[in-house]
Amino acid sequence: MVGKLYNKIKKYFSNMSFFKKMTLVYIMAIIIPTFAIGGLYYYHSQRYIENEVVKTVSGLVSQTKDGIVNKFNIAENVGEQIAYNSRLQRFLSRQFIFKPNAFEEYIDFIYPFINNALNFNQINIYNISIFVTNASIPESWSRFYHVSRIEEQSWYKDFVESDSNYMWMYRDIADLFKTHRNVDHSKVFTYVRKLYSLNNKYLGIAVIDIKVDDLLSALRSSYNGQWLAYLLDSGTILLPDDQADEDVKLVDINAKQSVGHFVNEDKLYLYQKLEEYDLMLVHKVSMKALIQSSRTGNINIILSVVFGILLLVIATYLILNILFSKIRQIIHVMNEVARGNFNIRIPVEGNNEIGQIANDFNTLIERVNNLVDNLIKKEIAQREAQLKALQYQINPHFIYNTIDSFRMKMVLIGEYETAEVITDFGKMLRYNMTDESMHTTIAEEVEYVKKFLNLQKFRYGERISLNIELPVELKRAKILRFILQPIVENSLSHGLTGIDQKVNIDIFFQLKNNMIAITVQDDGVGIDPVRLEEIKRQLYAQTEYNEVVHKDDSGSIGLININQRLKLYYGEQYSIQIESKVNEYTKTVISIPYQEIDE
Repeated sequence: MVGKLYNKIKKYFSNMSFFKKMTLVYIMAIIIPTFAIGGLYYYHSQRYIENEVVKTVSGLVSQTKDGIVNKFNIAENVGEQIAYNSRLQRFLSRQFIFKPNAFEEYIDFIYPFINNALNFNQINIYNISIFVTNASIPESWSRFYHVSRIEEQSWYKDFVESDSNYMWMYRDIADLFKTHRNVDHSKVFTYVRKLYSLNNKYLGIAVIDIKVDDLLSALRSSYNGQWLAYLLDSGTILLPDDQADEDVKLVDINAKQSVGHFVNEDKLYLYQKLEEYDLMLVHKVSMKALIQSSRTGNINIILSVVFGILLLVIATYLILNILFSKIRQIIHVMNEVARGNFNIRIPVEGNNEIGQIANDFNTLIERVNNLVDNLIKKEIAQREAQLKALQYQINPHFIYNTIDSFRMKMVLIGEYETAEVITDFGKMLRYNMTDESMHTTIAEEVEYVKKFLNLQKFRYGERISLNIELPVELKRAKILRFILQPIVENSLSHGLTGIDQKVNIDIFFQLKNNMIAITVQDDGVGIDPVRLEEIKRQLYAQTEYNEVVHKDDSGSIGLININQRLKLYYGEQYSIQIESKVNEYTKTVISIPYQEIDE
């Protein structure tokens, strides 16, 4: 069925006049790319709006998160001040005797110290309580209680037995410790800090409460969107006051990282985890209105483009019709000539292209054979030139096969070390010649350095050694090609100065704050301070994008080439850091953003 339909369409198209074919092809050549470009524009405009909203709201989420973390930090600082106050430590350590000087110390220092810690800080600390092991200190005083009130509670037992000196926990009722007559049903985050004496004796705990409403006050005044805050472990919703269980389920399913965003229906969710405090912050924004306004503008643009295309098609049809009326006249004359009427001529009208055809038609038949002969000769000459060009091309596989033949020859005669070196050399050639990408993985770049060192050991023997520490999680990280080998080559060329000189090269990889720090260090002869300053001056100079990279004094690609490639690809802030001490060491450090290689 499909084959028959295709044959009918093909026959119909074949029987169409050239004018209709050209008109149809021209219209399709305009309409198809226009609608394709329009569709891509519409798609990317929606993505652009989404990305801009994500960028804007992400800043708000990060700013809000930082404000909350700052409040947590202030409470922790207050706890540290209490824990490390030497006078309070002594007060809690010794036997309390009901004498005037003991009351004076409490009235003049201990009570004001705790009261000031409660009142004079940058956040509203709800309450501070001190639970002490010293049974001689009366509980009747405002903020001191015996640990016997809480020592049977499971959280307290676990905390005391743990190695940690502090912890955060959430409580539904602020007066869980039953220290006040009126029970306060406010939700609080509680910071608990162990107290020790100067001789490291356990004295009790300091308990600092922050109301959830005070902690999350900035979330209630958001000018755009809705906030959601809940506990990671239990899923307890702290904000909003009404139920948001569906949102919590959505976030738990889609939040795979500590920070990120996702879209569900017409809502954009941006989230950040505060795992240390068991807290998740989510900001929900409706994108419907934003996308609808953009969609209206896009539709207007598309309608304008369609209207313009229709006008262009009509104008094109009229112009082609006028042009082809003259071409039809020429075709009629050519048919007469084909029938043997060589006396007929095309009427000449004007000096345009059609008139030029008419002027040249009389000589066309006589010159046609010569033109055909010339075309044949040109085609033959062109093919011969292509064959010669192909003959001069070198197939890289010929090089690999030749190297493999050398390796097998070495194996047959027992030169296994030489055969292994030749194998490494062949793999290095493949690394250089078979992949056109400028990137590779750190694991492949390290493997390339190892093969290079194996080649150098063939020359230097055990005078050189290499130690590489590469964490597993960085093996698939992306790195520019040929970054490490030139640095290692510099360590060898400048570090091995005498026959007995030995060089140990260490390469370390470290991931911190989404940045990879790569350190290459050797214990060679080092770099002269004057030369070192000159190298630093060249490395820290502003990169010129049209500058030709020259080789260094040793003839290798060199540090300057690496430094320029780093700055050109990653930015001016990503440059090589180098330090050295004569006769001791040379250390080169490269920092690059963490990215995984594309599959």
